[in-house]
Amino acid sequence: SGLMLRNIYLYSDKKEIIIADNYSIGTLVPFNEVQFGNINVETSMFSGKKSRNINFYYSDGEAILLSFVSKCSNGYIEIKVNGYNIYSGCPNGLQKILIQKEYLKQGNNLLTIEFYPNSIFSRSVFSLDNFKIIYLKRSEINYDLYYQGENVYISYNFCPVDPNSLEFYINGQRVFLYSCQIDYLDITPFPKIGLNRLKLVSNVETKMN
Repeated sequence: SGLMLRNIYLYSDKKEIIIADNYSIGTLVPFNEVQFGNINVETSMFSGKKSRNINFYYSDGEAILLSFVSKCSNGYIEIKVNGYNIYSGCPNGLQKILIQKEYLKQGNNLLTIEFYPNSIFSRSVFSLDNFKIIYLKRSEINYDLYYQGENVYISYNFCPVDPNSLEFYINGQRVFLYSCQIDYLDITPFPKIGLNRLKLVSNVETKMN
């Protein structure tokens, strides 16, 4: 029988850099917000529905979050984004409503808040305080690597997540990850002498080591 020896490395002055240890990427994190202040509405069954329109701009990011402190009596609220009904109810207290980017358009978007009375005996009162839109993106890893010409390998473990969910780039060039765990992946052909930009992104929440 034969003996096959593979992946044998001899190191002189080996240097190891830990880029991420038990770090989550692909989670939704805020990167900008726009305040719209307070909205207060009174109406009745005889006055009918009242509406408020808010125009906002969207260009990038994974989603937006509507955040407000609400009070509601004798009625209910509907919220629409670009005509899509995303919320209906009569909430009290802090509300956070996530809106995925599939409902958003590049450029100007329309948020419509409609207040519906449901009592003929008393007025309906609504208030949305500290109303704001929070823009969200997925967390990622960005790292500057200074390269002097030596052999470079990466080791990682993000199992059990599918490798197709992650994208790894060196200076904008994608390096494909074929498994969710590896001890030494040779990336020597990719960096250039000097400063290199490493980026790792995920479309699902992933714990990186």
